Amino acid sequence: MNQNWQNGDPHPQRSDLSVRNVSFTGFWIENSEKFSFKSSFNQTERQKKSAGSFLIGSTMSDIKVEADSAINTIPDNDFNPTVRYSGGKFTTLTVMPGYTHNFILKQLFLNTTLAAGIGLQWQKYPFEGKQVRNTQIELH
Repeated sequence: MNQNWQNGDPHPQRSDLSVRNVSFTGFWIENSEKFSFKSSFNQTERQKKSAGSFLIGSTMSDIKVEADSAINTIPDNDFNPTVRYSGGKFTTLTVMPGYTHNFILKQLFLNTTLAAGIGLQWQKYPFEGKQVRNTQIELH
């Protein structure tokens, strides 16, 4: 954090910092005959009666962060020096079962969706001159 930054000043910018994020998400809808997920979000279809469906969602994302120098300094603890984070690659694959329901009340359309899941995240980042590879379980 820059101690000299004042409210109203331009935010600090770094020309050496790059971030790339590519994500894909898909859903399988069980009750596709009576329930339209499209009608809730992009209005290319219209659902005439209230209905719901169980669903399974899946997401794959790949995030890459790179910089020439430290992005952030993180005080690790009393026994280790400050960690200087300068980038990494993080790939996540998630599966989320859930339920979604469209409520149709005359001209009022309301969608509720509840989905929770688990995923794996593969991490690769430099730490103390070495490439660290780590796999972590993520709850969503």
